Amino acid sequence: MRHLFWILAFATGITAVTPLAALELADSDEIRVDTRCVADSVTVGQRFVVTHAFSYSDTLSMCPVTTMNVGKNRVMSLQWKDKAADGILTRRVRLELISLDLAQAVLPPQSFDFQTPAGDTLRAVTDEIVLPVRALAATSQEPRPLKEQWVAPRNWLVWIVAGAASILLAAVALFFWRRRSRRVPEPAFVPRLPADYVALTELARIEKMGLVDKREFKRYYTLVVDAVRHYIEARYHVDAMDSTTFELLSNLDRMSVRIDGLERLFSEADLVKFAKHVPDAADAERAMHSSREIVVKTAPKHVPVANDDEDGTVAVEEAS
Repeated sequence: MRHLFWILAFATGITAVTPLAALELADSDEIRVDTRCVADSVTVGQRFVVTHAFSYSDTLSMCPVTTMNVGKNRVMSLQWKDKAADGILTRRVRLELISLDLAQAVLPPQSFDFQTPAGDTLRAVTDEIVLPVRALAATSQEPRPLKEQWVAPRNWLVWIVAGAASILLAAVALFFWRRRSRRVPEPAFVPRLPADYVALTELARIEKMGLVDKREFKRYYTLVVDAVRHYIEARYHVDAMDSTTFELLSNLDRMSVRIDGLERLFSEADLVKFAKHVPDAADAERAMHSSREIVVKTAPKHVPVANDDEDGTVAVEEAS
Protein backbone atom coordinates (compact mmCIF):
# COMPACT_ATOMS: atom_id res chain seq x y z
CA MET A 1 0.00 0.00 0.00
CA ARG A 2 2.84 2.39 0.86
CA HIS A 3 4.59 1.62 -2.45
CA LEU A 4 1.37 2.35 -4.34
CA PHE A 5 1.17 5.78 -2.61
CA TRP A 6 4.71 6.73 -3.71
CA ILE A 7 4.05 5.54 -7.26
CA LEU A 8 0.91 7.76 -7.50
CA ALA A 9 2.77 10.75 -6.00
CA PHE A 10 5.61 10.38 -8.51
CA ALA A 11 3.14 10.20 -11.42
CA THR A 12 1.28 13.31 -10.15
CA GLY A 13 4.57 15.25 -9.89
CA ILE A 14 5.46 14.43 -13.48
CA THR A 15 2.03 15.61 -14.63
CA ALA A 16 2.34 18.90 -12.70
CA VAL A 17 5.75 19.74 -14.17
CA THR A 18 4.62 19.36 -17.78
CA PRO A 19 2.58 22.69 -18.03
CA LEU A 20 5.44 24.65 -16.46
CA ALA A 21 7.78 23.50 -19.21
CA ALA A 22 5.22 24.56 -21.81
CA LEU A 23 5.04 28.04 -20.28
CA GLU A 24 8.79 28.44 -20.50
CA LEU A 25 8.63 27.94 -24.26
CA ALA A 26 6.59 31.16 -24.56
CA ASP A 27 9.42 33.39 -23.23
CA SER A 28 10.16 34.59 -26.78
CA ASP A 29 6.76 36.32 -26.75
CA GLU A 30 7.34 37.97 -23.37
CA ILE A 31 6.46 41.67 -23.13
CA ARG A 32 8.12 43.72 -20.45
CA VAL A 33 6.33 46.89 -19.31
CA ASP A 34 8.04 49.66 -17.36
CA THR A 35 5.78 52.48 -16.08
CA ARG A 36 7.45 55.48 -14.49
CA CYS A 37 6.49 58.89 -13.11
CA VAL A 38 9.28 61.22 -11.98
CA ALA A 39 7.03 63.17 -9.59
CA ASP A 40 5.81 61.92 -6.22
CA SER A 41 3.12 64.62 -5.92
CA VAL A 42 1.72 67.55 -7.90
CA THR A 43 0.19 70.91 -7.15
CA VAL A 44 -3.09 72.22 -8.54
CA GLY A 45 -2.66 72.88 -12.28
CA GLN A 46 0.89 71.42 -12.39
CA ARG A 47 1.83 69.13 -15.26
CA PHE A 48 3.25 65.68 -14.57
CA VAL A 49 4.88 63.21 -16.95
CA VAL A 50 4.22 59.46 -17.14
CA THR A 51 6.18 57.13 -19.44
CA HIS A 52 5.29 53.58 -20.50
CA ALA A 53 8.17 51.56 -21.99
CA PHE A 54 7.45 48.26 -23.79
CA SER A 55 10.26 45.80 -24.56
CA TYR A 56 9.36 42.86 -26.80
CA SER A 57 10.70 40.64 -29.55
CA ASP A 58 10.76 41.94 -33.11
CA THR A 59 8.51 39.00 -34.05
CA LEU A 60 5.64 40.76 -32.28
CA SER A 61 3.80 43.83 -33.58
CA MET A 62 1.90 46.37 -31.47
CA CYS A 63 -1.69 46.92 -32.49
CA PRO A 64 -2.63 50.54 -33.36
CA VAL A 65 -3.60 52.63 -30.33
CA THR A 66 -6.61 54.87 -31.01
CA THR A 67 -7.72 55.90 -27.53
CA MET A 68 -6.33 55.90 -24.01
CA ASN A 69 -8.16 55.97 -20.69
CA VAL A 70 -6.54 58.91 -18.89
CA GLY A 71 -9.16 59.14 -16.14
CA LYS A 72 -9.77 62.60 -14.66
CA ASN A 73 -6.73 64.08 -16.42
CA ARG A 74 -6.24 66.31 -19.43
CA VAL A 75 -3.64 65.25 -22.00
CA MET A 76 -1.29 68.13 -22.86
CA SER A 77 1.12 66.15 -25.07
CA LEU A 78 1.62 62.57 -26.26
CA GLN A 79 4.85 61.34 -27.88
CA TRP A 80 5.97 57.93 -29.17
CA LYS A 81 9.62 56.88 -29.54
CA ASP A 82 10.90 53.56 -30.91
CA LYS A 83 14.29 51.87 -30.53
CA ALA A 84 15.55 48.51 -31.79
CA ALA A 85 18.63 46.51 -30.72
CA ASP A 86 19.58 42.79 -30.97
CA GLY A 87 16.14 41.68 -32.04
CA ILE A 88 14.42 43.52 -29.16
CA LEU A 89 12.12 46.44 -29.86
CA THR A 90 11.61 49.13 -27.24
CA ARG A 91 8.65 51.43 -27.72
CA ARG A 92 8.17 54.31 -25.31
CA VAL A 93 5.11 56.56 -24.96
CA ARG A 94 5.44 59.81 -23.02
CA LEU A 95 2.27 61.40 -21.60
CA GLU A 96 2.20 64.93 -20.21
CA LEU A 97 -0.95 65.39 -18.11
CA ILE A 98 -2.78 67.85 -15.87
CA SER A 99 -5.05 66.48 -13.15
CA LEU A 100 -8.64 67.73 -13.09
CA ASP A 101 -9.17 66.14 -9.67
CA LEU A 102 -8.24 68.34 -6.71
CA ALA A 103 -7.75 65.38 -4.34
CA GLN A 104 -5.36 63.10 -6.22
CA ALA A 105 -4.07 62.53 -9.75
CA VAL A 106 -4.89 58.98 -10.87
CA LEU A 107 -3.82 57.49 -14.21
CA PRO A 108 -5.70 54.19 -14.64
CA PRO A 109 -3.92 51.09 -16.00
CA GLN A 110 -3.63 51.10 -19.78
CA SER A 111 -4.10 48.01 -21.98
CA PHE A 112 -1.97 47.54 -25.11
CA ASP A 113 -2.42 44.62 -27.53
CA PHE A 114 0.34 42.83 -29.45
CA GLN A 115 -0.03 40.33 -32.28
CA THR A 116 2.14 37.24 -32.73
CA PRO A 117 3.16 35.82 -36.16
CA ALA A 118 0.62 33.06 -35.59
CA GLY A 119 -2.18 35.62 -35.30
CA ASP A 120 -2.64 35.37 -31.55
CA THR A 121 -3.19 38.51 -29.46
CA LEU A 122 -1.18 39.27 -26.33
CA ARG A 123 -2.17 42.02 -23.92
CA ALA A 124 0.17 44.11 -21.76
CA VAL A 125 -1.26 46.17 -18.88
CA THR A 126 0.60 49.11 -17.34
CA ASP A 127 0.69 49.99 -13.66
CA GLU A 128 -1.67 52.50 -12.08
CA ILE A 129 -0.17 55.89 -11.16
CA VAL A 130 -1.55 57.69 -8.08
CA LEU A 131 -0.16 61.08 -7.03
CA PRO A 132 -1.47 63.29 -4.19
CA VAL A 133 -2.47 66.83 -5.20
CA ARG A 134 -1.19 69.63 -2.97
CA ALA A 135 -3.04 72.95 -2.75
CA LEU A 136 0.19 74.98 -2.45
CA ALA A 137 3.76 74.39 -3.52
CA ALA A 138 6.11 72.99 -0.88
CA THR A 139 8.49 75.95 -1.29
CA SER A 140 5.80 78.56 -0.71
CA GLN A 141 6.27 81.07 2.10
CA GLU A 142 3.90 82.88 4.37
CA PRO A 143 2.58 86.08 2.76
CA ARG A 144 3.99 89.28 4.06
CA PRO A 145 1.60 91.45 6.09
CA LEU A 146 0.06 94.36 4.20
CA LYS A 147 0.85 97.91 5.08
CA GLU A 148 -1.78 100.13 6.58
CA GLN A 149 -4.14 101.45 3.98
CA TRP A 150 -3.97 105.17 3.36
CA VAL A 151 -7.28 106.90 4.10
CA ALA A 152 -8.05 109.91 1.93
CA PRO A 153 -9.67 112.92 3.65
CA ARG A 154 -13.35 113.35 2.86
CA ASN A 155 -14.40 116.08 0.47
CA TRP A 156 -18.13 116.68 0.97
CA LEU A 157 -18.38 118.92 -2.09
CA VAL A 158 -17.40 116.05 -4.37
CA TRP A 159 -20.05 113.80 -2.78
CA ILE A 160 -22.74 116.46 -3.21
CA VAL A 161 -21.89 117.05 -6.87
CA ALA A 162 -21.74 113.31 -7.58
CA GLY A 163 -25.10 112.74 -5.89
CA ALA A 164 -26.77 115.57 -7.84
CA ALA A 165 -25.33 114.27 -11.12
CA SER A 166 -26.57 110.74 -10.36
CA ILE A 167 -30.09 111.97 -9.63
CA LEU A 168 -30.10 114.03 -12.86
CA LEU A 169 -28.89 111.09 -14.96
CA ALA A 170 -31.49 108.79 -13.40
CA ALA A 171 -34.26 111.27 -14.17
CA VAL A 172 -33.14 111.64 -17.81
CA ALA A 173 -32.89 107.85 -18.21
CA LEU A 174 -36.36 107.36 -16.73
CA PHE A 175 -37.80 109.99 -19.06
CA PHE A 176 -36.39 108.38 -22.23
CA TRP A 177 -37.29 104.87 -21.04
CA ARG A 178 -40.97 105.84 -20.58
CA ARG A 179 -41.00 107.58 -23.91
CA ARG A 180 -39.47 104.60 -25.69
CA SER A 181 -41.64 102.00 -23.94
CA ARG A 182 -44.75 103.58 -25.43
CA ARG A 183 -43.47 103.15 -28.98
CA VAL A 184 -41.81 99.72 -28.81
CA PRO A 185 -43.70 97.43 -31.24
CA GLU A 186 -44.57 93.87 -30.47
CA PRO A 187 -41.62 91.60 -31.32
CA ALA A 188 -42.17 89.47 -34.40
CA PHE A 189 -42.67 85.79 -33.85
CA VAL A 190 -39.56 83.84 -34.81
CA PRO A 191 -40.09 80.07 -35.04
CA ARG A 192 -37.51 78.09 -33.10
CA LEU A 193 -36.14 75.13 -34.98
CA PRO A 194 -35.77 71.83 -33.09
CA ALA A 195 -32.30 71.29 -31.66
CA ASP A 196 -31.90 67.89 -33.34
CA TYR A 197 -32.74 69.39 -36.77
CA VAL A 198 -30.17 72.17 -36.27
CA ALA A 199 -27.49 69.68 -35.15
CA LEU A 200 -28.04 67.25 -38.06
CA THR A 201 -28.03 70.14 -40.54
CA GLU A 202 -24.75 71.44 -39.11
CA LEU A 203 -23.16 67.96 -39.23
CA ALA A 204 -24.19 67.61 -42.89
CA ARG A 205 -22.61 71.00 -43.65
CA ILE A 206 -19.36 69.98 -41.93
CA GLU A 207 -19.26 66.71 -43.88
CA LYS A 208 -19.57 68.59 -47.20
CA MET A 209 -16.61 70.88 -46.37
CA GLY A 210 -14.14 68.14 -47.31
CA LEU A 211 -11.94 68.64 -44.25
CA VAL A 212 -11.15 64.91 -44.03
CA ASP A 213 -9.82 64.84 -47.63
CA LYS A 214 -7.71 67.94 -46.83
CA ARG A 215 -6.47 66.20 -43.62
CA GLU A 216 -7.59 69.17 -41.50
CA PHE A 217 -8.55 66.81 -38.66
CA LYS A 218 -8.19 69.35 -35.84
CA ARG A 219 -10.71 71.75 -37.42
CA TYR A 220 -12.95 68.84 -38.38
CA TYR A 221 -13.16 67.41 -34.83
CA THR A 222 -13.59 70.91 -33.36
CA LEU A 223 -16.62 71.65 -35.57
CA VAL A 224 -18.18 68.21 -35.00
CA VAL A 225 -17.81 68.38 -31.20
CA ASP A 226 -19.11 71.99 -31.11
CA ALA A 227 -22.23 70.92 -33.03
CA VAL A 228 -22.85 68.11 -30.51
CA ARG A 229 -22.20 70.47 -27.56
CA HIS A 230 -24.70 73.04 -28.94
CA TYR A 231 -27.27 70.27 -29.28
CA ILE A 232 -26.73 68.98 -25.71
CA GLU A 233 -26.96 72.53 -24.35
CA ALA A 234 -30.30 73.13 -26.11
CA ARG A 235 -31.63 69.62 -25.39
CA TYR A 236 -30.81 69.32 -21.67
CA HIS A 237 -30.39 73.00 -20.70
CA VAL A 238 -26.83 72.63 -19.38
CA ASP A 239 -23.75 74.76 -19.96
CA ALA A 240 -21.99 72.60 -22.57
CA MET A 241 -19.94 75.11 -24.56
CA ASP A 242 -17.91 76.54 -21.64
CA SER A 243 -17.48 73.25 -19.75
CA THR A 244 -14.70 70.70 -19.98
CA THR A 245 -15.47 67.14 -21.01
CA PHE A 246 -15.30 65.98 -17.38
CA GLU A 247 -17.54 68.83 -16.13
CA LEU A 248 -20.15 68.22 -18.85
CA LEU A 249 -20.28 64.46 -18.23
CA SER A 250 -20.56 65.09 -14.47
CA ASN A 251 -23.50 67.51 -14.97
CA LEU A 252 -25.29 64.99 -17.20
CA ASP A 253 -24.63 62.23 -14.65
CA ARG A 254 -26.22 64.33 -11.90
CA MET A 255 -29.28 64.68 -14.15
CA SER A 256 -29.32 60.86 -14.61
CA VAL A 257 -28.68 61.33 -18.34
CA ARG A 258 -26.63 58.57 -20.02
CA ILE A 259 -25.53 59.17 -23.62
CA ASP A 260 -23.78 56.20 -25.23
CA GLY A 261 -20.64 57.10 -27.20
CA LEU A 262 -20.42 60.71 -25.91
CA GLU A 263 -17.37 60.22 -23.66
CA ARG A 264 -15.50 58.28 -26.33
CA LEU A 265 -16.22 60.96 -28.97
CA PHE A 266 -15.05 63.80 -26.69
CA SER A 267 -11.93 61.89 -25.55
CA GLU A 268 -10.92 61.19 -29.15
CA ALA A 269 -11.50 64.85 -30.05
CA ASP A 270 -9.37 65.99 -27.08
CA LEU A 271 -6.51 63.76 -28.29
CA VAL A 272 -6.71 65.32 -31.77
CA LYS A 273 -7.04 68.93 -30.54
CA PHE A 274 -4.63 68.95 -27.59
CA ALA A 275 -2.36 65.88 -27.86
CA LYS A 276 -1.52 66.22 -31.59
CA HIS A 277 -3.00 62.79 -32.32
CA VAL A 278 -3.46 62.27 -36.08
CA PRO A 279 -6.42 59.96 -36.88
CA ASP A 280 -7.20 58.41 -40.23
CA ALA A 281 -10.19 58.90 -42.51
CA ALA A 282 -11.99 55.88 -41.04
CA ASP A 283 -11.73 57.37 -37.51
CA ALA A 284 -13.11 60.70 -38.78
CA GLU A 285 -16.06 59.02 -40.50
CA ARG A 286 -16.73 56.98 -37.35
CA ALA A 287 -16.75 60.19 -35.29
CA MET A 288 -19.34 61.73 -37.69
CA HIS A 289 -21.48 58.57 -37.53
CA SER A 290 -21.28 58.52 -33.72
CA SER A 291 -22.29 62.21 -33.54
CA ARG A 292 -25.37 61.58 -35.68
CA GLU A 293 -26.33 58.56 -33.55
CA ILE A 294 -26.07 60.67 -30.35
CA VAL A 295 -28.43 63.30 -31.81
CA VAL A 296 -30.93 60.82 -33.27
CA LYS A 297 -31.13 58.57 -30.19
CA THR A 298 -31.54 61.44 -27.70
CA ALA A 299 -33.80 63.69 -29.77
CA PRO A 300 -37.23 64.34 -28.23
CA LYS A 301 -40.20 62.76 -29.95
CA HIS A 302 -42.64 65.22 -31.56
CA VAL A 303 -46.22 64.13 -30.85
CA PRO A 304 -49.41 65.82 -32.12
CA VAL A 305 -51.63 67.32 -29.41
CA ALA A 306 -55.19 68.40 -30.17
CA ASN A 307 -55.92 72.13 -29.71
CA ASP A 308 -59.13 73.56 -28.23
CA ASP A 309 -59.36 76.34 -30.89
CA GLU A 310 -62.60 76.63 -32.78
CA ASP A 311 -60.98 76.33 -36.20
CA GLY A 312 -59.85 72.77 -35.37
CA THR A 313 -56.12 73.34 -35.82
CA VAL A 314 -53.64 70.90 -34.31
CA ALA A 315 -50.49 71.95 -32.46
CA VAL A 316 -47.35 69.91 -32.08
CA GLU A 317 -45.51 69.64 -28.77
CA GLU A 318 -42.24 68.03 -27.84
CA ALA A 319 -42.30 65.02 -25.53
CA SER A 320 -39.38 65.00 -23.13
